[in-house]
Amino acid sequence: MRKILLFLLLGLVFSQNVEAEKTQALVVLKFPMSAKIIGMGEVGVGMSDNGINNIFSNPAGLSLIPHKEFSTSYSSFVDTNYGFLGYAKRITPCNVLGLSLVTLQAGNMEINYLDGRSRKVKAESDYVLILSNGFMVNKRFSIGINLKAVQSELAEEVKVKSSALDLGVLLLASEDMSLGVVIRNLGSKVKYKEEEDPLPFNIRVGGGYKFYLNENE
Repeated sequence: MRKILLFLLLGLVFSQNVEAEKTQALVVLKFPMSAKIIGMGEVGVGMSDNGINNIFSNPAGLSLIPHKEFSTSYSSFVDTNYGFLGYAKRITPCNVLGLSLVTLQAGNMEINYLDGRSRKVKAESDYVLILSNGFMVNKRFSIGINLKAVQSELAEEVKVKSSALDLGVLLLASEDMSLGVVIRNLGSKVKYKEEEDPLPFNIRVGGGYKFYLNENE
């Protein structure tokens, strides 16, 4: 028990999420892309057994997929719908490629014009196409990258296209412990008409530890 409490304390000290200035641009890039990651509170940065879910948490972890994986998820809250479709496959003993699509469809809004006219439009419609690569440098160290192509449309009037980059590393410190770092959403600002907004850039650091319990625990 003392060992468990010590590790949890270290996790509180070293787990960080560093974000850039607040932005409302491309909120689809902020959404977690898998039910497993959502259910675990988005703590997968330093975990070694997330499989294809590492596309969201840390692309370096893709290198540990043994063969191939497919995942899909869909969620709806009030009038906002979010979906994810992803596939990853090992192509060499050290290299895994992944391809995924993310979509965010916000609810409807009403636009009122000065001449008395009004019409309902979709508030926001976003799509993200992601090409991922996880590469195992050696048995303990992996690196990964996500290349993202993003399209966003607001109120069926303003459409922007952008690109973003994720970089991650994963270290298997021992059979039980893993540590990871990921830099998410590197890229230039996006411009909606006259106003520019930065991408939701952030840096995350995390770790994972596997506890083996006996049959009575």
